[in-house]
Amino acid sequence: MTAAYKIDKDLSEAQQMVDGLEVYVRGTDLYGHTDGLFGSGDSPALTIGAFLLRLRRLEAKQEQLNTTQRSELRVIHDTWYQVRNEWRVHYESKLLQEAKSRLDNVNTYVVEAMDSPRTAHVNYATEALRRTIVGEVLREMETLGIESAEVHAKRRDVDSKLRGLVQSVPFQWDEGLQDVYPDLEFWWLYQAPEDITVEK
Repeated sequence: MTAAYKIDKDLSEAQQMVDGLEVYVRGTDLYGHTDGLFGSGDSPALTIGAFLLRLRRLEAKQEQLNTTQRSELRVIHDTWYQVRNEWRVHYESKLLQEAKSRLDNVNTYVVEAMDSPRTAHVNYATEALRRTIVGEVLREMETLGIESAEVHAKRRDVDSKLRGLVQSVPFQWDEGLQDVYPDLEFWWLYQAPEDITVEK
């Protein structure tokens, strides 16, 4: 069962992430945290991609925000812009580092799934999220005019392997998010490995 999308959860996490974004961007760790809340337990780690994932969903769902929430989103957006502009070199470096790391992780999943197909379906949700975050990072790289032959080569290789593992399925996330993730760009959210653990 897919978890229901909650705008207030995205807004809260985006706020906590952007509050720690400057310190994170200036630091050396790829996976950061904010006031001890992130990077531990079930809380998502702070990365630019993880932040952008939430920000774009919130912007796409602005009509569902109340006045207070819209004001909070504007502050989040303004803070993000300020950090991105003031620490541009650091910001771009972190984007490239994140893209490479997450693509390497998806590649590891694909290799392991080919060796052990029974685990492919069980572990796919994590990789679909990871690949979606990569998608947000690639969008940001394009916006900022960041070119990386290495990143695009990794992306093509990973996607080619991933397509060989999956088949068409209904949209994997809450249907309320389907308009945010069109199937041509985010095809992996409309695909999944066959569940071979299910008796036929």
